[in-house]
Amino acid sequence: MFEGKRYSDYTSNAPKFFSELVIEPLLKFRVDKIDHGRSGIYILYENGLPVYVGRTRNLQSRFRAHVTQSHNSASFALKRTRTRHIEIAKATYKSENSRQSIVEHPLYGETFKDEINAIKGMSFRFLDVPDPIDQYFLELFTTMELGLDLSGFNSY
Repeated sequence: MFEGKRYSDYTSNAPKFFSELVIEPLLKFRVDKIDHGRSGIYILYENGLPVYVGRTRNLQSRFRAHVTQSHNSASFALKRTRTRHIEIAKATYKSENSRQSIVEHPLYGETFKDEINAIKGMSFRFLDVPDPIDQYFLELFTTMELGLDLSGFNSY
């Protein structure tokens, strides 16, 4: 898969793929209408505005995870929950404000459910990109081009 490709090949592919991605049709978020096993990059839109860029090896599974009421799966819903409640904005590995405690909390748990429902109402664009390195570059490029939050790229 990586034979003969250089760094410059990947970086030059990202703008081309981005141009293809943003002209893909805007589709309603529907887990049951997505072909299993599609690999690539997607943009989620809320009220016509891009709000999230993701990459996946299996679009159907990834979309199902986005709307599963589990603190381990629905990371985007959890991130949006943290954004709505400044007092839990910072992620922690302690039990206080942990993913699980947020989901189980009376107020934050309701916000988490609201965010899952909001995601279910979103639209998306998707581009098949089988090469995982192309996916990484395109995810970063797309996030930056759309002016979206880069905190998902933090390693801490």
